[in-house]
Amino acid sequence: MKPLIPPTIIVRMEKGEADKTEFRFTDSFQIGRGRKSEIRIKDDIVSRPHAEIRFEEGKWWLHDLNSTNGIFVDGKKVDQIPLANNTRIIIGQFGPVLSFSIEDADQTDKTRVVRRSIEQYTDRYFGNPDEDLPWPNPELIREWWVKNKGQFRNGTRYLLGKPISPEQCQHVLRYGYQRQRAVAAIELAILNPARPIFKIRDPGFRQQKLLGLK
Repeated sequence: MKPLIPPTIIVRMEKGEADKTEFRFTDSFQIGRGRKSEIRIKDDIVSRPHAEIRFEEGKWWLHDLNSTNGIFVDGKKVDQIPLANNTRIIIGQFGPVLSFSIEDADQTDKTRVVRRSIEQYTDRYFGNPDEDLPWPNPELIREWWVKNKGQFRNGTRYLLGKPISPEQCQHVLRYGYQRQRAVAAIELAILNPARPIFKIRDPGFRQQKLLGLK
């Protein structure tokens, strides 16, 4: 019998402060204030280990870990509940709000195939792309960030200073350096899993044709 593979569960921060606004998991994870939590929420109302989400008997389940302020769903305190699309929880009665959605199995399989393809592509063409690069200077990075952080939105991913989009990836594939083009090819495959990954080491005429430059 084929083992049941958990579908991807997506967690979005609707209210509250965490490292990101969206998280994706295919394995058990914890929500809490402590460093060991995969979703770490910076709010004193949240216990260090507050809740754990596990895949059990074909469903994702949320379990309260004896937290101080509890978990509420539709105004009721819960100790454990099965999670479904658009389940919304509140940590404490007026604390951070998280919502859950579950990717269908076919989409999860496609995502896994794309990730494997990307890993094989990177290993084949680049090995470790950072191996020969110098270590960054933390002080210079800190100074740059202080000057430029206002240009970036929390929860948005960027490529060469602009939000990642099909248009930005195409632009980098056309005009970027080879290392930058490798990243753009990977990001484009993530955005559109149905398309083959762009091969940046194909003959130039073939790449130009695919990019509409010839």
